[in-house]
Amino acid sequence: MRTTMTLDVNAARLIHIDWLMQLESSLDLGPNPAGTPVMGTPPQSDTECALGVWLHGPGRLRYGQLDEIKRLTIEHRTFHRTIDKAAARVHQGEREKALALFQDARRISKDIVYLLTFIELEILERERKRHLSRNPFNAIRSFFSGIAAR
Repeated sequence: MRTTMTLDVNAARLIHIDWLMQLESSLDLGPNPAGTPVMGTPPQSDTECALGVWLHGPGRLRYGQLDEIKRLTIEHRTFHRTIDKAAARVHQGEREKALALFQDARRISKDIVYLLTFIELEILERERKRHLSRNPFNAIRSFFSGIAAR
């Protein structure tokens, strides 16, 4: 069970990083042959992207009691709004403003990855405490046998 929960958060983190990298590679701030700036695929809303679907579905169901999930939801929404603003600036030909907004989005993205990592570590810590409370002698035996094996 613990592995599934940890993989769930890890997958969410990787999905977000992958999406940001795809977005960054699709961001073309130079003019296309017709002279209008282009940006690859239009950004999705914070509830439609893969992380948003996870965050508003399984993530909220499993980890909704964590304060970090609430913070993550806010940061994720802010991230998408910033990307939307950057896309609008690209389409208006305002390259410098688009770049500045994209840099803001990257900073927010780092906060998102941090929060996902914090959530993962919190889950692992809770599982460790639960394991210790259910099997204190096995936990002690495991601890000492691990030291002896070194």
